Amino acid sequence: MDSISKHPFIAALSISTAVLTIASLTSTSSSPPPASQPSPLNFLKNLLLSPRYLQISPALLNASPGNKSKWMNLGRWPAPSYAIACESLAIALADALNLQTSDTVLDVGCGRGDSMLLWTAKYDVKTVHGINVDPDEVAHAQSRGLSVHHGSGTDATLLSSPQYSGVTAVVALDCLYHFTPSRRAFFDAVVQHPNKPRLGFTDVVMKEGVKATLGVKMGARIAGVPACNVVTKTELFMNLADAGFKDISIKILSDDEVFGGFANFVRERKSEYKANLVDMGMTEEGVKTLLDKEFSHFDNSARFMDGFGKQTFSYVVVSASQ
Repeated sequence: MDSISKHPFIAALSISTAVLTIASLTSTSSSPPPASQPSPLNFLKNLLLSPRYLQISPALLNASPGNKSKWMNLGRWPAPSYAIACESLAIALADALNLQTSDTVLDVGCGRGDSMLLWTAKYDVKTVHGINVDPDEVAHAQSRGLSVHHGSGTDATLLSSPQYSGVTAVVALDCLYHFTPSRRAFFDAVVQHPNKPRLGFTDVVMKEGVKATLGVKMGARIAGVPACNVVTKTELFMNLADAGFKDISIKILSDDEVFGGFANFVRERKSEYKANLVDMGMTEEGVKTLLDKEFSHFDNSARFMDGFGKQTFSYVVVSASQ
């Protein structure tokens, strides 16, 4: 099985679990957590003592007979499979951006390249380039014949380099909340591109009325999410406008389209995964060891995403022009 990925997908699990659990530590409520939820103090202890407490292997997420995809996002649900859900989320982004056959696309945070393959196969775009910070994922994408380079989406010099001179659309699928020093640095880098490309991305924002308390900021830091990236929809709009974007559209997906859907997926597929892994040649003992190790992470992520996550965060699809 693949090693644990450093893709920002892991942060999506954390921002709807670690962030919100630690936020509960600052709550004035004296009511104990529901029986279905672990104690916030125990959760925090496990998170600090075990960096893998919430991490899920992308190989396990994609494990099904005949599936060769390497998707790593939260998906858009309902969907008959994880791969189709991930593809559906990517399609929602591409449609919001109105990708055209004439577009040259720069896919920032492209993971192992599945979104890049989709832009070509479904939208027949002219050219697709990718940038990613994880060297292992870059190497995997390159092994699939994709034009992917190692680097950061916040590097304005890289984004405006000659190899990307023809770019007309920049996309970032399920990763922007993880960018350092902030997503604003990414916005500024895109604005500096001489072609003034369109921008499309998916993101996680706080629901209106929810405040960025000390607990939320602490959780964001533990999850590897800069505190300045924990914003509301209104604040995200203003960040884009201040950077120089116009025609800004921020569409909120329903709670069950992303958080709840993914929670249901990881909760319901245990028995299916076990059968699939055996069919794929894994021994019963190997399957038991893997599931004992990995599905605790599935359970932790599903429980908190379906509870705290839906109460505090919204998942959005964003497009803008210059």
